Amino acid sequence: ATLGDLIILWRGDDQGAPPSSDWLRRRPAVQARYSLWLNKFAALWGSTPLPHFDERTAHSQIRDLRNQLQTTRRKADEFVRVLNVLFEFGRTTGLLRRNPAAGIKQLGTARSYADVFWTEEDLDRFHRKARELGQPAVIDFVELIALSTMRFVRTPQMRVVPAEACRPTR
Repeated sequence: ATLGDLIILWRGDDQGAPPSSDWLRRRPAVQARYSLWLNKFAALWGSTPLPHFDERTAHSQIRDLRNQLQTTRRKADEFVRVLNVLFEFGRTTGLLRRNPAAGIKQLGTARSYADVFWTEEDLDRFHRKARELGQPAVIDFVELIALSTMRFVRTPQMRVVPAEACRPTR
């Protein structure tokens, strides 16, 4: 079995392989975020045999790759987090003897990740849902947050008011 096989066993694929119950327990937003990484892993190491990841050197190789990504701590930590969950699935299903990503410490803290980063797809999905719920005014509010440096945790302190309620001061 290869890493690509493990990814398919966990996430499923568009060829009819069903996702695992472990994958289905995750929220759709998490599945979408993890899928971005899984696609990268498949492109990089999809044909790598799983026994390679059971070697003692795999842990240090993953840590070294994380360190190469550390200019963006969030990205480096997400890289390790997804690998850790994937390899843990492989370990619990008996395809791996050990999880080579286990024990690799995060570079950042949960507090430093309070910011939310929106992709074009995220914003499109949000726009559709806001319109469906009859709340198009919220779209501008979310775009302000997404396009500014405002921390998402500060937004509950803001109020959304209709534009017509705002009058220029003299």
